[in-house]
Amino acid sequence: MNLPGQTRLRDPLAVVRANLTWASPVLRHAIRLAVVVGGSDLLTSLAGVSRGYWVPLTAIVVLRPDFGATFQRSVSRVLGTILGLVLATVLIIMFGKSAAAFFIVRAFGHPTST
Repeated sequence: MNLPGQTRLRDPLAVVRANLTWASPVLRHAIRLAVVVGGSDLLTSLAGVSRGYWVPLTAIVVLRPDFGATFQRSVSRVLGTILGLVLATVLIIMFGKSAAAFFIVRAFGHPTST
């Protein structure tokens, strides 16, 4: 029974079948994501990269179905990394190994080294 203004959900299997074609952007994105995540995981494992799980995780976060969104997110991530590097450098220059530096670093959630 459908109430006025209520839309009926489509059959989930019909949705899956409709997207199992090369013309489907959903299928192409899923394949591209699987290849990039699997490939980056394999490369970081073979290279012995410490904490290499960040590479596929970043690919999942950044990769979007359309190029424009992927490019914008990539640029944002790079700029954020550069900004973090500059901020960390300024904090180290200003505070060195003082207690203030310790508390600033702890405030951002980074563990201290032993």
